[in-house]
Amino acid sequence: MKVTLTFNEQRRAAYRQQGLWGDASLADYWQQTARAMPDKIAVVDNHGASYNYSALDHAASCLANWMLAKGIESGDRIAFQLPGWCEFTVIYLACLKIGAVSVPLLPSWREAETGVGAQ
Repeated sequence: MKVTLTFNEQRRAAYRQQGLWGDASLADYWQQTARAMPDKIAVVDNHGASYNYSALDHAASCLANWMLAKGIESGDRIAFQLPGWCEFTVIYLACLKIGAVSVPLLPSWREAETGVGAQ
């Protein structure tokens, strides 16, 4: 399912004038942040695992390259089911890097729900 959002010219101009809308993508903002503070902690989970921005960006880039090598392309949907672990963020960012759509599934879902959620 493709979702298209349409904004008229007046709304676009107002958003740009207010500084709310620019040309950078979420992936661009991620890269800016990762470069600006590579050694700061980016994510921590309840199992004691953590990544700083540099390590998180590197892990996401490695996964993104693996996804591309496996034939995953921009616009493809990637469903995954993880609790709030650091690896969740790695997968999300890898999808962001290649333009894939991340489809996180709730950890409490079982086979019946994940089948529907993955469609």
